[in-house]
Amino acid sequence: TQQYVKNMLIDQALQDGDQFGVIKASEDSISRKLTEAKMAISLEKTMSKDEVLQGYLNAAQFGSRSILRRGGRAR
Repeated sequence: TQQYVKNMLIDQALQDGDQFGVIKASEDSISRKLTEAKMAISLEKTMSKDEVLQGYLNAAQFGSRSILRRGGRAR
């Protein structure tokens, strides 16, 4: 769940054109990890593990190709 949160924060910053947000969402720091952990706990109150996994797989990047670009979707 925490990796899904991180990916969504990076994706949102990219969509917003926020380069600083991308850097903040991917920096190696304890404060970022704690923020992600809090967000993951909140997310798990509204989404099941299966929904989180589905969202993660639908948005995950694998090298230069993503599942989204290949047209596949997790079900």
